[in-house]
Amino acid sequence: MLVPALALSVLCYVPSLGGVGGVAQTPAVAQTPAVASRAAVSLISLPWRAKNQKKSEPEVSERRQLRAVLQSFSRDDVLWPGASQLVSEFMTPNVDLLTFDPDMCLKEAATLLVAKGVAGCPVVKDGRLVGVISQTDMLFKLAGTRSLKLVGPRSERYMDNTKRIAKIKGSTVRDSMTASPKTIAPTTTIKDAAGRMLRFGHNRLMVVEGGRLVGLLSATDVIKLALCDEDGCDDLY
Repeated sequence: MLVPALALSVLCYVPSLGGVGGVAQTPAVAQTPAVASRAAVSLISLPWRAKNQKKSEPEVSERRQLRAVLQSFSRDDVLWPGASQLVSEFMTPNVDLLTFDPDMCLKEAATLLVAKGVAGCPVVKDGRLVGVISQTDMLFKLAGTRSLKLVGPRSERYMDNTKRIAKIKGSTVRDSMTASPKTIAPTTTIKDAAGRMLRFGHNRLMVVEGGRLVGLLSATDVIKLALCDEDGCDDLY
């Protein structure tokens, strides 16, 4: 019963695109983060439909109105400058990145991370991205069994602890790295890249094209872009 109420509360804030559920056409009022949050919840909660499954006209209109609320928070006058720029223009190219071979000794990799002052780097084999390793992955070699999860659903603990034990026992980068990391394409916009960082809890994303590593975009790169002035970003990069 909660979802219809949420949907109705959101529809009252946006112009009707034909009317849904008898809601009268009314002019839009000022949007707030709470309104956007309710719109997101309502949109996600709508019944799922396969691509080849036809939606009813009221349902189509409702989805359009909910999306309109969310899109109103992505206007250029709301976001910082640079949100529509491409990742390829601001990423660190692969030739400038520290990369590891998956068969490298873990202690050697840790030494390089400390010497270079970086928190993590991509793992590459024949030019193709196979994983990512960070200082956090190496902490398992110090924490041992104290890193294991003791609470939560048994199935989740089993799967998670199996990976953690492998990191504890490992001796190479392959043993400790995170395989199949989240990636983005060089044609991705900064807006979408920032969104993926927030959704997945990452401070950096590997930029991949055709399976091959072409660069890395960090949260610092994104923030620097927002601070660029009319003369460019030369002072920040």
